[in-house]
Amino acid sequence: MNVLGLVMLGAGMLPPAKPVITGHVSGPAKGPTAEFGEYILSYQDCRECHGEKLTGGIPGQLAPLGPDLNLVKDWTLAGFSAAMRTGIDPNGHQISEQMPWRSVGKMDDDELEAIYQYLTHMPNS
Repeated sequence: MNVLGLVMLGAGMLPPAKPVITGHVSGPAKGPTAEFGEYILSYQDCRECHGEKLTGGIPGQLAPLGPDLNLVKDWTLAGFSAAMRTGIDPNGHQISEQMPWRSVGKMDDDELEAIYQYLTHMPNS
């Protein structure tokens, strides 16, 4: 952390850290399911940019403002997977370089389908 970061930390300007988990962590069985997709999104920090309910970032948040992920409902699974692997969405738009699509795109087909299943069936939409 640089000097500015230390000053901001000391002034209480940074968000609180996430708690350290020391116990056993378990998740659902791996597979192309919405339940597994929700699990993946729980540790990928998607909510830092896309908001708590993945319905879009809020002005003033520390992370970049991510769009409402309900937009994925208009995409096919093939289009979603291609977007995460190429950085080009199904409408031909370049996904922001701030979005870690390259690392998400390295997930296997079941993992990407699980994320897609969750995003297209989000309970908060």
